[in-house]
Amino acid sequence: MQTPTQPELPMDHTPALEAEMRALYESRWRRWHRAVSFEVAMQDPVTRHLLALTVQHLPSHTKGRRR
Repeated sequence: MQTPTQPELPMDHTPALEAEMRALYESRWRRWHRAVSFEVAMQDPVTRHLLALTVQHLPSHTKGRRR
């Protein structure tokens, strides 16, 4: 019997989105990933998807301050 899994949807990471994902990862998420690099963390599809969703749903007034 197969376990039900959610199909992985393709994510189109534009360079701007990737830059914001990297900035958020370095500033907030890295401490929970045992200090692994952004590139290593992005190999995990769940981490990549959650980070992209987080960046896409950040309030727009906070995005400018983090740069």
